Amino acid sequence: MRNKYVQLSLYDTYTDVLVKMENNKPEFIELLEEYIDFDTIIPYCFQKNGRQ
Repeated sequence: MRNKYVQLSLYDTYTDVLVKMENNKPEFIELLEEYIDFDTIIPYCFQKNGRQ
């Protein structure tokens, strides 16, 4: 019986992200925008100060 779970290492994840960022920046930015909600991470007061 095959194992259904695969353990990911931090190194493998970092390497995959680095390769994606170096080889295809537009796709990397799209992935960030799709999976990370920057409005919840970055405080409103910081966002407001940057939009003057």
